[in-house]
Amino acid sequence: SHRLPVDHAQVFMKPLLVPTPESQRLEADWRQAATIATIPKGKGPYAAAKQAQLSEKNALIAERLFRTAILKRDNFEGAVKDLASLLQENKRGSEALDVLRENLPRMRNRKSALNTMATVQQHLQRHEEAIQTLREVRLLAESEQEAVTVRQRIALRVC
Repeated sequence: SHRLPVDHAQVFMKPLLVPTPESQRLEADWRQAATIATIPKGKGPYAAAKQAQLSEKNALIAERLFRTAILKRDNFEGAVKDLASLLQENKRGSEALDVLRENLPRMRNRKSALNTMATVQQHLQRHEEAIQTLREVRLLAESEQEAVTVRQRIALRVC
């Protein structure tokens, strides 16, 4: 078989790797369509919150609707985690932790909520708290591989 030298191949490949305005527009359209496809259907406060957050990009309305969803227990656990993530994204990590701590006792999937909590704690540079939270997550691990992954996250916080 005939092989081109590496530098010669790069000459042919480089134009394919340079984004064009058309390829960038298509990628943006694809990302928007993918985001819209993930928005829950329905008329409840949780679906409306996701619509406000992802489609309308309105964090204030999304926050209000997530809080309403929590009170009405409309996709309760998703609303708690999504509200915490939204608050974290808007530099309100301490409030995010308050929301998680307040609602954790009523959550069935504690492991997921604790993972979200550990992430927020890490963003707030509360590494000791994050390590303690991750230790709780490790106790809830359902497989050895999952436990190993949590131990690796803990090791990254200790270093």
